[in-house]
Amino acid sequence: MFFGGGWGGGGANDGVDEGLVRRMQSALNAAARLIFNLRRSDHITDALVSLHWLRVSERIDYKIAVQSSSWRRAAVSGAARLCR
Repeated sequence: MFFGGGWGGGGANDGVDEGLVRRMQSALNAAARLIFNLRRSDHITDALVSLHWLRVSERIDYKIAVQSSSWRRAAVSGAARLCR
């Protein structure tokens, strides 16, 4: 994960309700099981990978990283305009 987050690992997800993340991950896993016709006891990681789906905590980290990069680019371009 980009910011090292994960399930309470002290990363970018610190402000996110872990119960909500678990419920969202459970729904994502259920969708993957439905698509691949897997049992609840089957491993889900390969299904998520083949669908190119990130885990919920990884997606949160990714979205924060993209947004931060966008803000940084905007700040740099704004500062460059001020220097002209």
